Amino acid sequence: MKKMNMLQRGFMQYFFTFCVYLLCMTGNTYIISLSIKELYIAKAGQQVVSNGITKEAFSQIVQFIKNFELGSDAVKIIFVIGILVVLTREIMLKAASFNFVQDVILPRAVEFSSALRKIGVLNPVDQMQFVKKYKLPVFIATTSILGDEIQDIRAKLYPFSRGNLTSSSIYSQNIGKRMLCLDANDYQHIAKKQFQQSCLADKTQLEAKNQEVEALISTLKAEIEKNHALQRENDELKFQVKTLPGRMKKVGVTTRQAFVFARIAIPLIERLKQEAPAHKYTRKDIQWAFLAEVERQPDLKNPLEEIFNTKDLELPEVYKQVIRDELPGLVSTGGRSPLRNI
Repeated sequence: MKKMNMLQRGFMQYFFTFCVYLLCMTGNTYIISLSIKELYIAKAGQQVVSNGITKEAFSQIVQFIKNFELGSDAVKIIFVIGILVVLTREIMLKAASFNFVQDVILPRAVEFSSALRKIGVLNPVDQMQFVKKYKLPVFIATTSILGDEIQDIRAKLYPFSRGNLTSSSIYSQNIGKRMLCLDANDYQHIAKKQFQQSCLADKTQLEAKNQEVEALISTLKAEIEKNHALQRENDELKFQVKTLPGRMKKVGVTTRQAFVFARIAIPLIERLKQEAPAHKYTRKDIQWAFLAEVERQPDLKNPLEEIFNTKDLELPEVYKQVIRDELPGLVSTGGRSPLRNI
């Protein structure tokens, strides 16, 4: 299915391109036809001025030209022009392959392909584009360059290296023979510029990476602090689980009753600490919060009813006091409940 979708998208692209091509060809044919007609009419008009033909004959010629369809002639003209353009370009490229530039002696030259690879331009096509972009003079040595650099070598300037008549065959042929070279001074200037740009890009990338690392470190520190806080809370809960039943046994509560109550009381106490209001908790607040916690753990409702011996789950004072003891500074000794808007 995916392959079919790709083929459909490719077909639509080809179809659209073909339609644009037909539209352009139709427009070109129409424009050329009009141009031919205007040219013929202008020529006929010149004959009238020079008394070569009469005005009546001119009118007939104009009418004939306007009624005559020149579409096929225009297509032929377009076809001929296209062939001539292609032939002219091929002839120009062939002529450009003949180098009549006088030889010069380069005091110091670098082999073309090796030099560009050193600054990161690896592909031959990219190397040709690089030369055009930086208008770098390219030379063709009379002998092969065995190393990456050579001194006092005779070479000819390749004049079309920076224009539209660049021949890829000349590049490939001379690169293969290691005869293409650059003046060392020109190359060093470009290499220095490329090095500076590379250093700037690396510096920018390094700064971005440093900022990313700093952000990750900050996030890690926050997570570590959060983990420490959770660990402290966990340790506190473990301590409460361990000590609460013991404290309740001292006031006459059995071990089973203490553990059942602890399962409700410990999360209740933590929630009351976290949601501490502006005013202090009253006994009624604790009772309402206790009932809300029982709703969150309905499996403990029946055991608590048995322990309290009541269906309304009214907390006995001893249980209520245990919770109050775990909320130092947050409980009220009397007064109106801060949790009720009455």
